[in-house]
Amino acid sequence: MASKSKRYRAEPKRRAVTPKRKAGDRSVALKEALEQQEAVSSILHAISCAQTDVVPVLEAIARHAMRLCRGQDARIWLVHGDRARYVTGCGDIVPPKDGNFRPIDRGWGTGRAILDGKPVHIKDASTVTEAEFSMMPELQRLHGHRTLLAVPLMHENKALGAIALRKTVVEPFTKRQISLVQTFADQAVIAIENVRLFNETKEALEQQTATAEILRVISSSPTDTRPVFDAIVNSGVNIFGGSTVALRLVKGDHAEIVASSLPNDVAVGVSVPLGDEGYPSVRAIRQRDVVHVPDMLDTERWVSDDSKRRAAQLGFRAIMSAPMVRENAAIGSIQVFRATTGPYTDKQIALLKTFADQAVIAIENVRLFNETKEALEQQTATAEILKVIASSTADVQPVFDSIVRNAVRLGNGAVGFLVSYDGTTMELAAHHNIEPHQELVYRSAFPRRATRDTMTGRSVCERRVINVSDISTSDFSEGTKERARQGGYRSALIVPLFRGGEPIGVLNVQRREAGAFSDTFVTLLRSFADQAVIAIENVRLFNETKEALERQTATAEILKVISSSPTDVQPVFEAMVRSAVRLCGAEHCVAARFDGEQLHPLAFHGFSDEAMGTISIGDSAVTAIRSWTMMSS
Repeated sequence: MASKSKRYRAEPKRRAVTPKRKAGDRSVALKEALEQQEAVSSILHAISCAQTDVVPVLEAIARHAMRLCRGQDARIWLVHGDRARYVTGCGDIVPPKDGNFRPIDRGWGTGRAILDGKPVHIKDASTVTEAEFSMMPELQRLHGHRTLLAVPLMHENKALGAIALRKTVVEPFTKRQISLVQTFADQAVIAIENVRLFNETKEALEQQTATAEILRVISSSPTDTRPVFDAIVNSGVNIFGGSTVALRLVKGDHAEIVASSLPNDVAVGVSVPLGDEGYPSVRAIRQRDVVHVPDMLDTERWVSDDSKRRAAQLGFRAIMSAPMVRENAAIGSIQVFRATTGPYTDKQIALLKTFADQAVIAIENVRLFNETKEALEQQTATAEILKVIASSTADVQPVFDSIVRNAVRLGNGAVGFLVSYDGTTMELAAHHNIEPHQELVYRSAFPRRATRDTMTGRSVCERRVINVSDISTSDFSEGTKERARQGGYRSALIVPLFRGGEPIGVLNVQRREAGAFSDTFVTLLRSFADQAVIAIENVRLFNETKEALERQTATAEILKVISSSPTDVQPVFEAMVRSAVRLCGAEHCVAARFDGEQLHPLAFHGFSDEAMGTISIGDSAVTAIRSWTMMSS
């Protein structure tokens, strides 16, 4: 009985020990599961709150991973091109500075995890050789860690980065811990993708808004590119994250800044020579393609020393330039400057191309509008001059006045005048916009002979158009330069008037600004010169026809009197003196009979009754008649 009793008492003891051990295990497991759930829940909450910035989520992941896996530190690296960039971390082991980059290779645990796309677990880093991990021995000596776990952040079979946990003691991570870190890695990927999609949607909306705004400005500014350029610069600054934006146009052999977010004292007058491809903007223009420089101070790049110096002075490192191309020719470029190094994304490059295309659209719209406007103004001016020609058949002065007035207006000139030329002497025939105090200066220069020392004289002597971009630096006489200085004029265009291949005058337009007149305006002024010649010819032909008609009318009138007065010559003589006064533009006329010795008045015109009684024919008239009689005989 005793033995039975002993066995009976012993059985409850064995049953009591086993349940306590299992309950403890379940309690620990339950606690760990609860902590993991709380961590996962906390991270999911962070993900839901972090729409635009993934760093807070990654910080929470690193913190929970280090705590739950009993690590001494945690680091999160993200792939940035061909390098891994340290983003955030926590723990006792000193982490690298934010933004630190390392090459993605198999020489260190995190790099290998990213390349292989699977976890890397090193139980004792002190036993790893350089043959296995080239960077590991050096990193282990610097940081003193022993155990390492690196789990990649996988998305569509591609690593976006990795989570790295370290311990300063040899204590391998359990399967449960590795699984937990993989869960955290999946959450990190969700957070990264959420932020990426949100930012892409936001960027797309911002880009569409910016594009729509620029198009709106283009439609509302058909005559001026400046508002469009300013809108492009402002949109670029906002969309490219506060970068500096500059827009250049090709002017001669340089590319000059016409709009930028740079301070005015920095941007004004800044230009680069088109012959030097060491400037990114010039290379973009000459190659008609986007030029992308991740680091302007990289000594291995083609960037010129002067371009590097300018970038260093302004604090720029990364630069992107997109050409503005019109009809296969680059007319300028748009540049984006950034203070940090690194490449621009494909989307940013595409957006800059869009901005460049919009700038070209604006330039073309303004050009076409101005060309249409100029063509209409020229047609209107031509019609006006032709109208004046038609209504001034007997007087050329109104035509000259209209031509000079329209030439000054269409050429944006300050003053204009027309000079006539008779083969020897030039005379001022018409002028416009000459100030009263300057009119004497111009009139004092006429009449004068045509010489090559003056602009009008050279045009006549050389029978060609003279297009002077700067009178002050020309080879004309000092008198010509002084008159231009007194009048405040810098440039001039002189077009000769030809009749029958011979010059008969010049048309001159002068501006206060330096710079040659355009070919279009030269052609217009040639047409004005032709119209002036037409007007001169019309008036000449009209007057000749009028004179011929008046002579025929007078002759017919005298013949009519002769036929109606067969017995009396007095009416004939009276008709003759009357017609002579009218045709010759005279005031008085006397008809007299010569008897060989004396002249006897027969008819008078233009004399009062009192004066007629005192009229006598002078000896000079008698002498002239005698001489004519002798020559006739």
